[in-house]
Amino acid sequence: SARFCPRERRQGFECRAKADKFKCGIFFENLLGGRELKWIGALPDAIGRAERSNVQDEIFPKVNGQPVQKSYFGQWSRKCDPTEANAKCYLLMAQLADDKLDSCKKTVGNLDGDDTIGNQLCDQARRFLQQ
Repeated sequence: SARFCPRERRQGFECRAKADKFKCGIFFENLLGGRELKWIGALPDAIGRAERSNVQDEIFPKVNGQPVQKSYFGQWSRKCDPTEANAKCYLLMAQLADDKLDSCKKTVGNLDGDDTIGNQLCDQARRFLQQ
């Protein structure tokens, strides 16, 4: 059967958040025609890569005026409440929703800004379709 995410086979879990934390996932839906979700990536997973490239201030959505940090994904008003996690993810992703697909700006998935967001999504879709 098809893998949910790239790490599923290697680590035995479907890119799930650690205990008492949440993730904000980005997916393709219905890419292969079966209404399935195909994993593209998630926050906070991308934070470490951006920190190593020293671009987090430039590319990450803001929480209280500051770039989102890994610790945000474990802070709860009501521990492990899915409604709260969804609201927090919406807060972050809504800040990225207007990014143009033909833009070469630095993004979570394009730390160097060397390609368009649309091209990167198309390349990822092609990799899924070739599996």
